[in-house]
Amino acid sequence: MKDEVRMLSVVDSASKHARLLYYIYIGFLLYLVVTALSVKDKQLALGASYINLPFIDLTVPLEGFFIASVVLAIALYINLMLYQNKLRRLVGDLLKYYDERHVAYDKNKLFPWVMNTYGVAERGIYGAVQSIFSGISLWFTLPAVLFILSFIYVKKHDELLSFIIVALAFTSLLLVFLFWNKFNKPAKSNVVWDLMALFAVCAIITAGWYATCVMVPSINAGKYPWANLDLRNEILAIAPEGGDGNDQYYWVDLEGANLNGADLRNAVL
Repeated sequence: MKDEVRMLSVVDSASKHARLLYYIYIGFLLYLVVTALSVKDKQLALGASYINLPFIDLTVPLEGFFIASVVLAIALYINLMLYQNKLRRLVGDLLKYYDERHVAYDKNKLFPWVMNTYGVAERGIYGAVQSIFSGISLWFTLPAVLFILSFIYVKKHDELLSFIIVALAFTSLLLVFLFWNKFNKPAKSNVVWDLMALFAVCAIITAGWYATCVMVPSINAGKYPWANLDLRNEILAIAPEGGDGNDQYYWVDLEGANLNGADLRNAVL
């Protein structure tokens, strides 16, 4: 009985930490999506552009935001999954403890955290919802968010940073698959499963190579309309500070800008 109480206490403590890490991770991803979607094509066009972070009223370089966000999101995911793996191991030890003593497993004794029962979800509608929620949270959110960030940033046509951000997006996809495979791989050796996993890894690596080495250069050349800047009716040239407003022409800093394929109809440069 004392062993059961001790094991439940350890699982509860780990569950609380895992829940906190999960909330931080999901909250950070939501913040990234909100911030990235607020970026306008005009900001991407300017050589030296900044972005104002929502809610905290902080201005940071656009390029720094995208790179730091992607790297930090991957780091948070790795930390979450390592802790989730630890939690699953603790729950597994508890289940083994019950099995060895032929004691019925009571999920109600666990800390009420949905990830505690991932893989041992209840039957019926509640169990299906639980499995879907857990699966989306763990296996889809990170790649989806990073591909959204990649889709937005590649319109800037910055060859090096676009290459890095897209490569990191596919790295996150590979990372998620490796964790998924670890969590769901059959306990017994399965050659078919291993071959399918190897095929999936090769497919992700091949797709990543094609996206970074073939598509990114083509995007920078303006060959994909969906990846070009939409600057219709935008005013890029503004009066310099201290000007008297009587000058007929103003300069705009487009150093480092790549406007290949950009829609410049009625734009003021």
